[in-house]
Amino acid sequence: MSRILPTLQFNQSLFGLAVIAAAMMLAANAHAGTEKVLYSFTGGSDGYFSTTGVAMDSAGNIYGTTNFGGNAGIGTIYELTPSGGSYSYNQIHSFSNAQGNGFANSSLLLDSSGNLYGVAESGGAQNSGTIFELSPNGGSWSMTVLYTFRGGADGSVPEANLVMDAAGNLYGVTALGGDTTLCGGTGCGTVFELIHSGSGWTKQEIYRFKGGAGGSTPEGGLVFDASGNLYGTTAEQGVISTLRCPSGCGTVFKLSPPATGHVWTATILHRFNGVDGSTPVSAVVLDAAGNLYVATNVGGDLRCGTGLGCGTVVELSPAGSKWTSQVLHTFAGTKDGATPSSGLILDASGNVYGAVYSGGTHGWGQIFELSQGANGWTKTELYGFSNGADGADPGGPLVRDATGNIFGHTYAGGQFGVGAVFEVTP
Repeated sequence: MSRILPTLQFNQSLFGLAVIAAAMMLAANAHAGTEKVLYSFTGGSDGYFSTTGVAMDSAGNIYGTTNFGGNAGIGTIYELTPSGGSYSYNQIHSFSNAQGNGFANSSLLLDSSGNLYGVAESGGAQNSGTIFELSPNGGSWSMTVLYTFRGGADGSVPEANLVMDAAGNLYGVTALGGDTTLCGGTGCGTVFELIHSGSGWTKQEIYRFKGGAGGSTPEGGLVFDASGNLYGTTAEQGVISTLRCPSGCGTVFKLSPPATGHVWTATILHRFNGVDGSTPVSAVVLDAAGNLYVATNVGGDLRCGTGLGCGTVVELSPAGSKWTSQVLHTFAGTKDGATPSSGLILDASGNVYGAVYSGGTHGWGQIFELSQGANGWTKTELYGFSNGADGADPGGPLVRDATGNIFGHTYAGGQFGVGAVFEVTP
């Protein structure tokens, strides 16, 4: 897919003096949070490597997935349970070829009954991906495949987190499929709804992306507003820039439910142009005033990284029938970090938190905070990973608890070098 794999290496010779100076100033603003490793994966049956982040229930139990490992080597689902200041690991599912799904590539959604929902980007009869549910069952968990994608017009490669409406219906995206006359024959992607009824689940497509100015390849999750509209991103198409993003820089879209029927109406709220960022692959976040915040995987200053830019954080604000955009931060690489790798989270004061996969004080990613003051937005590194026991390369959505601690998953590092679940206290 279009996701920029987090393997960028940075060399100061690639930066202009102004960029280096900016990074040094930002590094000086860093203050040390504390990090605690809750679990280090061993690379065996417990799984290893994850780009999907974690979910947390009201009791503080943490749930997540690994991309590899387990009984068949194609990933696991786990629970970490707090006890006496530490956490105990419990594997609640190991993906298997017999079940026709694997490589879970989204964080898990937790409903009020304790059921977990997620997507696997591969598996099924056409190897086009599945949607699954895990339900607690007397101390164990039972797996149910809710839907198997057929590829083509039906959609394929579901990559993003699911969301649920008040009626218990699920919504998500597929990166490919839909109208297969577009986007080189693969389709430009779809948005779907899984409708819950007493007899099971029924899938319906609510929107097909058309490429071009309308965007393609949705890889980030969706979010609802109070009126039932959905917001999300596409990683490609929109504005085409040969220099910055030859596949297109991506878009932010809004889907409005229909009065009748099942096809929703799309409005493009923003088309990235490379200068303000490119390739948003994580979910947008919505504040109480209706503003949207999104991180872009690359874009911004072309002098950064491999010449694509190191990513940005952008705020979109409604202004009548239009939306205005503001770049809150352009990542400069090295100590300032690069390649935003998680969906953003907000606190009650309007501060924005996220993770970058590369760079930071020690070069292996960081957890950052953006706070607004009289002179604009200030970025602070809360924690920089070192590729030791503390982990490396944080990815996937973060979770913030009621006391402000931030939880997530690193792709690498940890005691055995294959990832860890962490808690950062600012």
